Amino acid sequence: MSKIEQILQREDGSEVKIVAEEFFGMGLTRSIDVYVLARDNTNANWRLAKKDANPNWADMSVQDHEKVGRSEMLELVSRAEIQQALQILEEVAAQSVTNDMSDYEAPRSPARQTMKG
Repeated sequence: MSKIEQILQREDGSEVKIVAEEFFGMGLTRSIDVYVLARDNTNANWRLAKKDANPNWADMSVQDHEKVGRSEMLELVSRAEIQQALQILEEVAAQSVTNDMSDYEAPRSPARQTMKG
């Protein structure tokens, strides 16, 4: 499992934090979750941004969707910023997989150590 957090400072003094987390489900199926936290300034508490789009998004024009139809998460961060966080997560996950384990020897239990053969 890997998890990265990327904090982005905005021009108005607010901050957003993109969190990308890798986890494994049944059958070791890999999943990745991304969520966004926001705060008005460095002294404020973080709050979770909503992922849900406007309930009427399917009936909106493209222009209306760009103004009020997107989720709060996508209003706070761009898709490119999310993609950048996912790329960092991939790099971290790849490093944990490619660590050289050739010299690793599993510890032996006392019972196993006394067994012959």
